Amino acid sequence: MGAFQMTGQFKPSADPTMIPGGTFRLSDRFNLDLEALLFNQRTAFEAQNKLTFAGIDFGFNATGEADYDVDIYDTSLRYRLYRGTSLDVFASAVLKLAKTDVTLRSGPITQSFNQTMVIPLLGFSGSYRIKEGLGLYGSFKILDLDFQDQATWVNDWEMGFFGELKGKNLGVDLDMSAGFRTLDLEIEHMRGQSGEVLLDLEHSGPFLEASLDF
Repeated sequence: MGAFQMTGQFKPSADPTMIPGGTFRLSDRFNLDLEALLFNQRTAFEAQNKLTFAGIDFGFNATGEADYDVDIYDTSLRYRLYRGTSLDVFASAVLKLAKTDVTLRSGPITQSFNQTMVIPLLGFSGSYRIKEGLGLYGSFKILDLDFQDQATWVNDWEMGFFGELKGKNLGVDLDMSAGFRTLDLEIEHMRGQSGEVLLDLEHSGPFLEASLDF
């Protein structure tokens, strides 16, 4: 696996573009959810101490410009644990596909890195209907795993309101949600030794999402 090496500090952070997702009802208890987050930004960076990126030494206290694209695709199998009059509770098994493309420029030095990683997660979610077509919901997905020479930590949670528009004659419903989301994702190679960081992404803030419910 290629390495996004950083002995200095560099943590890209940006507001993502959220594209519409979809939910497929497989049975009364099982749903398949699809979602994507697309991060794209050009920003200035300043490394602390010495920075080594993708095998290239940028020297001490390097400054320059960073272009990065981080596309994150979620596929979730959601199982209904409990169904009440107003409250539903779910457990989820999630595969998060993270595609990273980063380019650093500092003076005459330019270096690029790209990597695709598949990250498994477990999560729980719940929804509470205030009235027909309107309610509250929350969800969280976590992973804290050390395996061989790689350490992975993910914290992905959100909470907010949801609304449902029924397509009575089309067989497809439109779901809208708005709220607050936090995504922290950190993957390290050779943890505690060289400190090579494959991906370190932080995002939190309000969001608006639309999805089709088949």
